[in-house]
Amino acid sequence: MTAKSNLTTVRSFLQKLRADRGGNTLAMMAAAMVPLAGMIGGGLDMSRVYMARAKLQNACDAASLAGRQSMSGASFTSADSVTANKYFNFNFPAGTMAAENVTFTVRPHPTDSAALEAFATADIPTSLMRIFGQEYVDIAVSCNAKRELGNNDIMLVLDVTGSMLCAPGIKGTCTESADSKIRKLRNGSLGLYRALQQDNSGQTRYGIMPYSGTVNVARRLTNDQVVQNMDYPDCNGYAVGYTYNGGKPYDCNAAVMRNVHINDTIWKDQGNGTNQRIAAWRTSGEGCIEERASMSAPTYPPVMNTTVTSDDINLLSRGWFDLDRKWGRYDYEQWSTYIKAGTKTRSAPSKITDPPYWQVGCPSEALRLRTFGGENGYKNAIDAATAKVTGGTYHDIGMIWGMRFISPDGLFAGSNPSTFNGYPVNKHIIFMTDGLTDTQTNPRYYSAYGVNAVENRLQGPGTTDDRHVARFHSACALARSMNITVWVIALDVTDTTDVEPCATSADHFYTSDGTDLEDVFTQIGKGIGDLRLTT
Repeated sequence: MTAKSNLTTVRSFLQKLRADRGGNTLAMMAAAMVPLAGMIGGGLDMSRVYMARAKLQNACDAASLAGRQSMSGASFTSADSVTANKYFNFNFPAGTMAAENVTFTVRPHPTDSAALEAFATADIPTSLMRIFGQEYVDIAVSCNAKRELGNNDIMLVLDVTGSMLCAPGIKGTCTESADSKIRKLRNGSLGLYRALQQDNSGQTRYGIMPYSGTVNVARRLTNDQVVQNMDYPDCNGYAVGYTYNGGKPYDCNAAVMRNVHINDTIWKDQGNGTNQRIAAWRTSGEGCIEERASMSAPTYPPVMNTTVTSDDINLLSRGWFDLDRKWGRYDYEQWSTYIKAGTKTRSAPSKITDPPYWQVGCPSEALRLRTFGGENGYKNAIDAATAKVTGGTYHDIGMIWGMRFISPDGLFAGSNPSTFNGYPVNKHIIFMTDGLTDTQTNPRYYSAYGVNAVENRLQGPGTTDDRHVARFHSACALARSMNITVWVIALDVTDTTDVEPCATSADHFYTSDGTDLEDVFTQIGKGIGDLRLTT
């Protein structure tokens, strides 16, 4: 603080009073009031100064935090400066404490790319201290805001169902185009990486779980986590056949179950034994799975509950006898006899994939958590994971497998530590979809739960959609209880009742019409990490 004082007159008066020995009590009392007024006035003025300084500090802190939150990575732009100034002016508006000559400056920290530094000054006018010549008290504050990203594991659970081929607002059967939602996803998801890539204060890993009615995860499993024998529906009677796409498919009117060993499938030529043939299936790129039973009531053939538990996520097979803990092979070749499609070849399903007969869909392979050396590597991974756009919408299977890939206690316990370099690993799932659950649209759709019309594996009250939505919500609640932050993006969705409750909070739920999808991913990236004030 600086002072402007001129006390010549006061000093002269006091010197004369001290030399006067006439004993004028009234004059002495009057003289005593001068320093007393100075002390009281100084106290009042200084209390105002301290209040003004506290308000100025709060405004500086808020502005620096807002400016740092606005930044993408370590890049400080004019837009970020505007944001910081808006917050400063909001928290310290003109006229606050009658302050004059208010200044605010914000800039990147000169030695820490993850931080901003800011400075604010103001002149606070005095009241009683004016009589002593001190008209203003100058105050100055400084503040720093730093974004410490820390360690983060991020699973992107991405809807790659057939509707993603359509442009926003378009329904029906579509082919991929420049306006397709899948293209907008591929481009928009780069916003997440760009928002995080320059924050190098910790480790950030990304995993990708594309989902439709099943997930392609077999390459990430081991042979002993897959069943050798499986039951597939067959028919002992057929309804009238119809000519369809050059084939003669028939409706099944009497279903039975047929047990198939891996050695009796198309993989029989891929090795000299069971293990080699299972490995061939797992690593073929066609490694979609049928879901295993709920661990609360394990059975084989599998039956699932609408409640998802931590055992459903983390328990693993203990040996050949543990059938209820193993996953099945999603093998649509075995379904060709169910509708009597003719020659059972690898291309047979392409003759009969459209309703009203049956529908299949195996998306691209899932990607385990890993780091990327640059944006191109991340982009290539997104493109590969979203290359196959197919199938119907089963949110629960995507969420459950996203949790399995990020859990520190299950399939990848050895690779998903809870700490890294002595600091916690924050876990996030970003769940993006363009639609409601549609498990009832085609009862002959072959999903991770088999074919609902024949097997009815998911047990519980309500319709098939109701049960799958309940299972999805249960999985989301479990993820939140596991300290996984769940972000949800509803792309081109008008009814968000199925997906909005999954998010950790309202602040973690976003909607998008497709044009702003990159901005949505950017905002999520900015929301990941620890933004704090530093000294």
